[in-house]
Amino acid sequence: MTIRLLFASLLPLPLLVHAGPAADFVSASRLPLLEALSAESVVVDADKQPLRQQQDRLLPLDTAEQPSGDVKKLFINNRMRVLIANALAAHQLVSQQVDVRLRTAQQL
Repeated sequence: MTIRLLFASLLPLPLLVHAGPAADFVSASRLPLLEALSAESVVVDADKQPLRQQQDRLLPLDTAEQPSGDVKKLFINNRMRVLIANALAAHQLVSQQVDVRLRTAQQL
């Protein structure tokens, strides 16, 4: 009886959930971080702020303007590489550009 009551109380739950448009997902600020992680060019400073290293320059990926202290390269294992590739593919599947969506779908 209590299990039925629990399930009955959970039935209206999907009516309360709302997913935003896909455009919000694509324009999210995490895309530059994912691209930098995919290129394995992310370093972190003493405050654990992520920065992208391009040649001799450090570009902020978060709110940090300049790195504080020494920077360390962020090492990524194979499991993280797979997760990063999947997250990038999810972003590319909802891209505004048709060729990007097609290329991503063919890769999956």
